[in-house]
Amino acid sequence: MEITSDEILNTIEALYLTYPPIPGKLEYFDIAGIQGWYSPGLSHPLMNLVIKTNLTTENADETIQTVQDQFKAQEKAFGWWVSDLSLPADLGTRLEAAGLAKVVETAGMSLDVHHPISANPAVRVGQVATGDVPIVADLYHRAYPVPKPLAEHRVELWEKMGFMQFFAYVEESEDPVAVASMWYRPGYPIALLGGAATLTEYRGRGIYTALVAQRLKKAIADGMQTAIIAADRSTSAPICKKLGFAEQCSLALYAWTPLDS
Repeated sequence: MEITSDEILNTIEALYLTYPPIPGKLEYFDIAGIQGWYSPGLSHPLMNLVIKTNLTTENADETIQTVQDQFKAQEKAFGWWVSDLSLPADLGTRLEAAGLAKVVETAGMSLDVHHPISANPAVRVGQVATGDVPIVADLYHRAYPVPKPLAEHRVELWEKMGFMQFFAYVEESEDPVAVASMWYRPGYPIALLGGAATLTEYRGRGIYTALVAQRLKKAIADGMQTAIIAADRSTSAPICKKLGFAEQCSLALYAWTPLDS
């Protein structure tokens, strides 16, 4: 299957819409013009998230207010992804006017999975066995870092969805020092690379690169053609560019928390 540039862009924009709904854990918005999901039990921009927006200049502000009112009433934080494909074109400005703040800027990037990547041979990477949710969650919690309840919730969801997790090891530590995820877009030979997290004291040793290289090997073995990542411009995007990833679009995460009201 030949993957078109439009399919790559659409996949990047809807990166997290490959998550299936799980009643009581992850449910989808039922609001016209937006796509995204929310977690009934958590207050965090990454778990209550508008992902894709197709609104007009006439209804955008009203829809933003509808979403905001929903989470304000529950005193829960929420996030809103804005991409180059989001409509209206001034969506980011409208979100800021509504009290949301831009918290992360990312580059949507792609790479042919067969592109050669040279990794540090001193870093060993292996796929995590299913059922290791507590270990995976603890490493995400400590390495990103993110609150432990959020890490546990996300990893539990990923386990149910069949996401693959990978650990990285170095010689002086018996325990994994980094973790990264990967899943495939249903019906397409596209691998989606989730965020990688390395413990602070082990950064700068090529561990991120080793995690990318190993995931690409797995993707090749499974018949994938293209890898896609939303890389943080302040951390992973420069590394991905050096590895050969090409930027396809920009994305930004806007967030609102109860403290902002």
